[in-house]
Amino acid sequence: MSFQFLSAGNDYSQFIASRLRQLKHVWRLNQPQVLEFSISSKDKTFGAFGVPARDDTVALHTDKFGNNTFKGFINSTPKARVLGYNTTAPIFVYDFTSISEEYQLNILSARLSVVPNLTGRKSGDIIKIMTEFLLSGVFDVTNIDDGEFQPDFEIKSGEIWSDVVKRLAENDGFHYWVLNGKIFYKPLGDAPFGASYDLNTDPAITGWNVSLMNPSPVASPIKNDIIVVGGDAPKGFGKAHFIGDGFEGNFRLQSPMFGFEENKILDDSWVNGNINDSVWELVDPTSAVQVGVPNLQIIGGSGLGATFLRLHRALELGGQLRLIHGELQFTAASDGRIGGLYKNFTGLTDADLVAGFKLSKNAAQTDIQAMVDGVVAGSIITTQTDHTYVLITRILGPGPFVFLRRFASKNSTTGFGGFGPLLVANVIFEVWDFNIVASQQLLDPVITRIHEASIDFDKLDSPFLSYTLFQAVDLHIAINFTQLNSPIPIQLRTALPTLDANGLPTSWASFIERPVGFGIDRAHATIGSDRQGHVLQFYNEPIENIPVSAEKIDVRFNVLGTALGRVRDKASVAALVGTLGAQDDGVRTEIHDDFKPPPRTDEDARNAAAARLQDALLVKYNADYTVWDNYVSVRPMPGRFMLVDEERFEDSPRNLLVLEVSDEMLGDTATLTDRHKFDFKLDTRRKVDVMQEFLRRKEAKRIPVRNLVEIDPIDVLELGSTLLDPELSDWSISPLDSDTLRVTINNSLGGRGVEIRKWDRGWGQIQSGTDAGLIVRGAVGVTTLDIPRISRQQIIFMKMYEPQTLGNPSFERVGLFLWISSTGSDVAAVFDNTKSHDGKGYATISASATALQAADSSGAKRFFPVVTGEVINFSGWGFREAGATPNTCRTRVQTFNSSKVLQRTLNGTTIPQSSYGQSTGSLTVAAGEVFVIFEFFQDSDGSVIVLRCDEAQLDIASHRLYSDHSAFAKIGFPLVPVLATGLSVIAITPTALTFDFDLPTTNFHDIWRVLVRIQGGAVLESFIWDFTAFEFIERVFEGTFGRTQTIEVLTYNLFGETNVTPPSVLAEKLAPVISSLAVDEANQLLTWDVTNGADTYQVQVSDDGTFAGGDIIIDEIVSARQLPLAIENVVQARWFRVLGQDIFGNGSFSSTLAHTYTTGTTIDAIGGGTFNNTNNVESLKLPPDPVTSPTYPSQFDDVEDDLVKEGWQLFDKINWY
Repeated sequence: MSFQFLSAGNDYSQFIASRLRQLKHVWRLNQPQVLEFSISSKDKTFGAFGVPARDDTVALHTDKFGNNTFKGFINSTPKARVLGYNTTAPIFVYDFTSISEEYQLNILSARLSVVPNLTGRKSGDIIKIMTEFLLSGVFDVTNIDDGEFQPDFEIKSGEIWSDVVKRLAENDGFHYWVLNGKIFYKPLGDAPFGASYDLNTDPAITGWNVSLMNPSPVASPIKNDIIVVGGDAPKGFGKAHFIGDGFEGNFRLQSPMFGFEENKILDDSWVNGNINDSVWELVDPTSAVQVGVPNLQIIGGSGLGATFLRLHRALELGGQLRLIHGELQFTAASDGRIGGLYKNFTGLTDADLVAGFKLSKNAAQTDIQAMVDGVVAGSIITTQTDHTYVLITRILGPGPFVFLRRFASKNSTTGFGGFGPLLVANVIFEVWDFNIVASQQLLDPVITRIHEASIDFDKLDSPFLSYTLFQAVDLHIAINFTQLNSPIPIQLRTALPTLDANGLPTSWASFIERPVGFGIDRAHATIGSDRQGHVLQFYNEPIENIPVSAEKIDVRFNVLGTALGRVRDKASVAALVGTLGAQDDGVRTEIHDDFKPPPRTDEDARNAAAARLQDALLVKYNADYTVWDNYVSVRPMPGRFMLVDEERFEDSPRNLLVLEVSDEMLGDTATLTDRHKFDFKLDTRRKVDVMQEFLRRKEAKRIPVRNLVEIDPIDVLELGSTLLDPELSDWSISPLDSDTLRVTINNSLGGRGVEIRKWDRGWGQIQSGTDAGLIVRGAVGVTTLDIPRISRQQIIFMKMYEPQTLGNPSFERVGLFLWISSTGSDVAAVFDNTKSHDGKGYATISASATALQAADSSGAKRFFPVVTGEVINFSGWGFREAGATPNTCRTRVQTFNSSKVLQRTLNGTTIPQSSYGQSTGSLTVAAGEVFVIFEFFQDSDGSVIVLRCDEAQLDIASHRLYSDHSAFAKIGFPLVPVLATGLSVIAITPTALTFDFDLPTTNFHDIWRVLVRIQGGAVLESFIWDFTAFEFIERVFEGTFGRTQTIEVLTYNLFGETNVTPPSVLAEKLAPVISSLAVDEANQLLTWDVTNGADTYQVQVSDDGTFAGGDIIIDEIVSARQLPLAIENVVQARWFRVLGQDIFGNGSFSSTLAHTYTTGTTIDAIGGGTFNNTNNVESLKLPPDPVTSPTYPSQFDDVEDDLVKEGWQLFDKINWY
């Protein structure tokens, strides 16, 4: 092979010092190529060319691989070595290093710091834009393939062009190279390597020599269980249910929320005097656009696709988007598009438009209308003079992320992941109309939702859309500001209660949306955070934002977690069971937390794990080989796969990725031909952190290894079908009764069921003993599930599951397996709904003594791994068209050990002849059984049997398919409130009732309202309890009451659910008890105390203590607890007793008080006097002798007057003796 070597256009081929220093070309995967060479000349002139200088061009041409086999630039000053001397001067050899053509781009890479934001663009677009930004028009970029979308792309500080492209290529599973002014960006293995290593072919033909192949196995054991840890990720839908109490405005979310902060994408006020070209792409051939006077003004335009302003970055249709295109002032009637979302960056026609606003002229005004899929829709807003209009588009995506990254394997050209499932996003168009001459409307615009629609992802090229602020056909507008952001991804709904006369809820209105956020959202609430987590916070101004008593609050959000994926090859696990001893379960785990690109979701993490698993199951090798150029048909290059078939490589034949190719020119300087050598470096490894390094780290995404190994693994064969779509996203929870909550699923389940667990693990796993985490597993298709109501705040996790682990039970859809005949041929489905059992598809067996077997994707009989102790159910419908007894047809399962040696066969029930029947069976996996196969089978006596087979189903608990994420719910419902206790009477009269009762000091927050009523009668009182933790409550009610009353106390929660105390009969009041009966001598009073109350008191005074007949001196009824006493009843011996009575006459006399006057007291004639220590009593004055006969009382009048004057009390009757 001859070559030509040029530098700066001069031919230096004859000066190559090949015998002294090899001309060597080194080409490593995703790195610039390097060409090392040496030249020498006797006279130093190199034929008048001179010594090449730094930055001179270099080109290598060969007759076999064409012109510009290498092209680049000398990247450093040459090194001069003394070779020898001629007669006059030394002879030098000059050593050079040159770099391929991306050297130009790398030298200018400092400019990359101002490259536009290219988030959401494809790798190919990013490479093209970077290249054109650095050197416009220099490189041919037509050979750059699209690659994958880069949802969070950014250029890192200090990166040069080739660094960025290498990072993109490693993320995409691509390789790049630059040659002859062209940039190539292609998938790994994009073309044949051009050589293979096959010792089964004559070496004289291939040129391969076994002694020149040097395989070196890498000291890394096989891994069959891969765990990948990503970054923060949404972990399914979370819901929280609360009930307002009229006071509280903060409600804590039990689980952390993903994306609780608003994410600002763009905020441009258009006052800087120019358009930022690192953000926007402006095309304006007629200078219709002006900026900063003091806003963005467009006057005129050249048509769609001719005058426009487009964002460089793309917008992902995940989560929520609020696109405030701006406040528009119209200076004349206008025609154009505002806020357009387009399918890609190549088309700006209406056919490319996904959603946007259309402006069209209407006389002197402008009509504003929505456009969806390029067609106008919804109502029309016609502009008015002295009005401005804010145009807003809201996007409600199906989840935070809808793009699945693609992860490449070293041993596969297809990779795992990609765009993702077909989904739907909702789009809302709003127009805010401000009247600039009416001050009130400056604060309260007229808001019109002119249209709502759905965006079907199956109509899109990708979930990333380009955004164009305007396209000008003939616009006459000024735009004051533009804001694009991703608001807080939460849905808040509330439902107002209807209350009865007692303030108890009887029903609730429909749920209404409550805005969450800030500012322009006119939000009612926001999301706050503290050390304990996230809190839903209602704004307290205006006060109407605070939920009223019994108002239902429903919150939906994405739960924050870490992207986790675990993929396992169950067949490999089963084959390794016991190889290291009796306790060896066959699982060989490897954990990675630095995967590139970083997984954003659990599904991303699983796809990354699957890509790694594909490599980890193979023995890894380093290898190199040398071959001469005459045995190579095309130019070898890294990034392609070399087929190797040689006994020193396990699992041969296999493809090995070529990481490096180096070639050396070894021919002499006379011919410069032949002896061209290539060295290949082959590798099957991905640079990853193995388990031990992982364990040495202080932390790995803050997840303990103990928790990582509890992640539910997915068999690699089930990876593509294990994510049931859609996930559980529409469901509700409400109290059914005091002990039960009802979960209602609104999603369509089809042939799936719903499982509810206490914690987010254990899905589909076989557990020994009782499954403590399982709450309930609903049957297939059941949408209403009842769960225990055990506490005020409960947390549950839900997933959809599919028991039909064989993905095409009706032979009508592609699933996890194929059907093959036991003879080895594929079985095709027959589509005839007149002969199938259900649907259209079925399969037929028509040969004797044959079976229809489940097979894997390669067509080999599929061995399903199973777990000891699990129960396997299997079934299938069949119709025996031909063949009679003793011919039998049925489904059956066969079990095998780890070496796939048959252990036992379990037949299902027999399929009848001439009618469809279901063959069913069940088995419990025994110890030593690690695989099962499943098939339709028929025995024959030699006659032909024709059997239709349909709806095959194999239900292996450890193979159930579950939805990707758990639906999470926090239930903040009050329980049915606890009972009031201690109901007792205090007093009851014909006009009043007084009693008390106790409310509990524990769990009292469940009580909202307390109602007191007469059983079956009137409500005495209904009051809202303010949650103070007192026990004793005394109530007094006025009204008409009989001698007895039956009272009930009802406690209600905010749902109106009640608990009623057992009826308490408040009968006749307890008899009053008199105590502390005493005579107050100084004040001449009889006093006493009473318990249980009394309405009146009967007081009796006796002079001998018998209280009989004439012995009772006093017998009076009083209402006060005292009785005045005459002096003789104080100073003379007396006996007292008191009877306390209620209104009904209940009561009894107290104990008798015997009272004797205390001596030593001096009392004067008028009851006065002072105490002294003498025992005498002042003598009483007697009246004067009568002057007339007593028969004439009138003669005593003067005496009476005298007595009165001296203070004596006169009696009405005086008895003289």
